[in-house]
Amino acid sequence: MNIDGHVHLGRWSDERFFGVEASIDDVERALIGAGLDGAAVTATDLRRNDSVLSSLDRARERGSASEVRVRYWFFPWVDVNDVGMMDFVGHHIDRIDGLKFHPSFDRTPATDRRYLPYVELAAEHALPVLLHCGRWQEMASYKFGIELASAHPGVDFILAHMGGDDPRLRIACVEDVAAGDLPNVYLDLAGVREYWCLERALDRVGSERLIFGSDFPLGHPRVYRALIDVLDLPDEVEAAVMGRNLLGLLSKRRMSE
Repeated sequence: MNIDGHVHLGRWSDERFFGVEASIDDVERALIGAGLDGAAVTATDLRRNDSVLSSLDRARERGSASEVRVRYWFFPWVDVNDVGMMDFVGHHIDRIDGLKFHPSFDRTPATDRRYLPYVELAAEHALPVLLHCGRWQEMASYKFGIELASAHPGVDFILAHMGGDDPRLRIACVEDVAAGDLPNVYLDLAGVREYWCLERALDRVGSERLIFGSDFPLGHPRVYRALIDVLDLPDEVEAAVMGRNLLGLLSKRRMSE
């Protein structure tokens, strides 16, 4: 399977994104148009996890009655400032496939104690954590993800945007991951525009640690497929990046139950 490991469903309210939004139909068209078989889906900055889950349920029901076979995995946006967040996660735990942390929007570093219950829950249920990494180093440094991965070896952490929205951060992240003995750290390709950053990651950390993502609708899966295509990767390498690695993380929960 080819999977987009980083998709948002709904509307973005942050003014930087000019009201960009995606319905489940938009997501499905984008995935199919890019030759993808499924996606890990989370909310936008509006944090409407319940709406995302309802949309995914409808898409699954529709898919079971048609020839469309797009598969979805639900990664709720963990808002540590929402007192009802843990209740939501607990109530829907059987329908949750991973967790999304976005320290920048929630203005809480991932190492803050408020994230700890969710990290522990991820360990208990073998849920991968997709961790936003950005330029705001006080809030969203990739180094916090490495720190968490070191402290919680039983949790798989996917560092979004290959460590940050800047080539210097990405290369630094790749080198730190390569230097550390952290088999539970993976790098998401969403937002990576530089083919040579991907080449460096393949060389330093290997294809088994990379996960394809687009950040749709802020990015488009066809754009990031082009990044893969331009390198003309061996079939086995491409298969690992495009889905096999993420499927391996998602399957750990089934194996643990």
